[in-house]
Amino acid sequence: MEPKRYLRTLKTYSYIPAALIVLGLIGVFMYQQIYGGQQAQATVAVLDPLTTRPAGYQQAQVTMDSVVHTQALDQLVGARINKSPDWVAGHLSVSVVSTLSGLNVSPLYAIRGTAPTKAQALQLTNVAVEEARSLYIQLNTPDPADVALALAPQVKDAQTRTNAARAALAAFELKYNAIDLTTKIGSQRNLVSSLQLTYYQAQADTAASSVVGSYTTYAAAKARSDTLGAQLTAQNAVLTHLVSLEDQYGQLALALQVADGDLVSLQELQQGQINGQVLPLTADVKIVDGAQIQSQLLWYLLTYSVGLILALLLGASAIYAIALMTKERQTAEVVSSAFGAPILARVPRASAPSGGV
Repeated sequence: MEPKRYLRTLKTYSYIPAALIVLGLIGVFMYQQIYGGQQAQATVAVLDPLTTRPAGYQQAQVTMDSVVHTQALDQLVGARINKSPDWVAGHLSVSVVSTLSGLNVSPLYAIRGTAPTKAQALQLTNVAVEEARSLYIQLNTPDPADVALALAPQVKDAQTRTNAARAALAAFELKYNAIDLTTKIGSQRNLVSSLQLTYYQAQADTAASSVVGSYTTYAAAKARSDTLGAQLTAQNAVLTHLVSLEDQYGQLALALQVADGDLVSLQELQQGQINGQVLPLTADVKIVDGAQIQSQLLWYLLTYSVGLILALLLGASAIYAIALMTKERQTAEVVSSAFGAPILARVPRASAPSGGV
């Protein structure tokens, strides 16, 4: 089609594109009234969602964005703000905030709520964040029965090792009379030290009596010194024996301590706790930013721009279709251009006779 023909048709039917532009702007306005309004946004961090659970037990992870899109959340939020679940689903959205760190496994989610007023948008977003956090933890918390069943063999094995270690320690203590060996060694060292001091004093007394004392005094001091020496030798032998048992006793006691610690840890896991915290360790959700109203200027500009562009395209298409379907008037200029020759004369169209022959 020649551009002149299209422009002539546009000039003739210019009211059609104008009407389509007006209708497009009205449609955008109505769309904004229905789906627009105020938008609030809150950011939520989920800490280490891919961390392996203790003892190798891992429940299937349900991500935060999946939780936000569930009907369960729509029902919970709708019940709190007196709205239908369908209304909540149409006014809630979530996206992952991009990060520059490729090693960060803790995603940051942006949860957005849209409502006619600022107060409603803030209420919707805050309630959605609270319920999403609770629902996320609930869905990612392992069933206690499943945990107990999964850990039962390990608990049984730990109990067996604990019982065996306790029995070995008890048999060792009974065989060598080594109950509370550490305390016994300490008491024996104190006794030996005391005997050594007494023995050294007795030896000094014996030496002094041999010089200035009588034979009777010397004999008595010598006998006392010999007796103390014999006692010291005997107690040293006892101390040496106890010390020789210390390494083996320590190994048995350590084995019992380790086995008992493993048993206690597994029993805590069976009860759904570790270090005093309720499982799951990975279902840790932190609210980074509370709900805040977001600027809608960009959204308004985009929607009006799209509406205007669509109206212009429809108007241009309508003019093109009209130009194709409209028979163009055959003027002298058109005929001359078509045949490539000048027009020499024009024959007027014969008019119908007004009367009879």
